[in-house]
Amino acid sequence: GRPTARPHARICLQLPDDMLGHAAELSAALQSALDLSADIYILADTTYNALSVDEVASQHVDADCLIHYGRASLSKTTGRLPVYYVLPREDNYRYEGDSPLGLGCVASTSGPDVGALASLASSSTTPTRQVTVFVDQVFKHAMDEVSAYIRGELLAGCTVAIPGLIGSEGAPSVGGYEAVQHIHGGHRGVGGDIERDPGGVFMWYGLCDAPAREMLMLTYNARTWVSVDPIAGTVEHGLPPKLQQTLRKRYFLVDKARQANIVGLVVGTLAANGYKESIDALRV
Repeated sequence: GRPTARPHARICLQLPDDMLGHAAELSAALQSALDLSADIYILADTTYNALSVDEVASQHVDADCLIHYGRASLSKTTGRLPVYYVLPREDNYRYEGDSPLGLGCVASTSGPDVGALASLASSSTTPTRQVTVFVDQVFKHAMDEVSAYIRGELLAGCTVAIPGLIGSEGAPSVGGYEAVQHIHGGHRGVGGDIERDPGGVFMWYGLCDAPAREMLMLTYNARTWVSVDPIAGTVEHGLPPKLQQTLRKRYFLVDKARQANIVGLVVGTLAANGYKESIDALRV
């Protein structure tokens, strides 16, 4: 939505490092477009990371709203001020690989990509051809078209669920996406297991270097994963080696913490909501 505020409003613009070179131009354009006398501040550094909304820095100037540019974690904020997101955009959302992606659901199963994906689908714990597809933030502006393409062409014949991208409020979320247990039913445990297993394959559709992909794979690490990058025209199967290493390190640290008599928790409470619920879950 369009930010509106009282005269002489204070608006903070939060940009990632690679966009700071456009800060002056962006600030001038915004002041020209808004029909109000606004004080615009550029957050040249962030308290946590570029993905998180920096409410702490914005409070230093008593901001009326914050506009976050670039990829975002979309985590729940404290609600102290309105937050607006300007996500990156990619227009080429169609996969143009050598073989169509059917996960065993299309008539033709020729080609290396389709054969491997059909094998993954057949290894599922359920005979249903269920595919849960997480669509990259860069396609948010064309989500209706992308969803129709995935359901009607890319995965025609499959039962497709596409978790929605949510903002700072709303349904339970993982990496900025509607939590899988929310759309399929059931409850997610601490380890990421789903009591009501949707079965089938989990698919990431977007750039493979997206931070949300890593978060989702870490959360649902027991799932069968396929990553489709329509920009690069590539397909990857399973968890990347680096992520597998991260998981092994996580298991080691969890086991180490389990043997400790006293565990201290450092919690960032200033710019994130829901930390009390997270602490309660860790105590279970």
